[in-house]
Amino acid sequence: MPVPRRAFLPLALAWTVILLVGMLTPGSGLPPVFSVYDKATHATAFFVFALLWSLALPGTVRSHLTRVLVLSVAFAVGTEVLQAMLPIGRFGDPFDAVADLVGAALGAGVALWWGRRAERRAGGDPGKDAQGSAVSR
Repeated sequence: MPVPRRAFLPLALAWTVILLVGMLTPGSGLPPVFSVYDKATHATAFFVFALLWSLALPGTVRSHLTRVLVLSVAFAVGTEVLQAMLPIGRFGDPFDAVADLVGAALGAGVALWWGRRAERRAGGDPGKDAQGSAVSR
């Protein structure tokens, strides 16, 4: 039985709050770090962010892919700007934002693949979403 889209909304909201708290929690004044581990962490976090929001929004994944990517760009850039501007001992890093966007693109791509696969399994019914649930138009 497919998972209804409304089940993903609380997960997407919770993940967004977790990311926001994690990215804006005061640091210990560490200098900016450019490491593979740091960038992989950012990419993974935004992979999950984009995947969850792609699955949480109503309609087909393809119908709101642009919205998810714009939301990802705004959130990635916004958190880096806030880190640079707020007196929290954190540093905004444009390379973190790039890693975030790579992860978001991959997450949205996986969601799109999943949605297309689900559509084929549902017989290509345009009235079904990525999980096979009826879509109200």
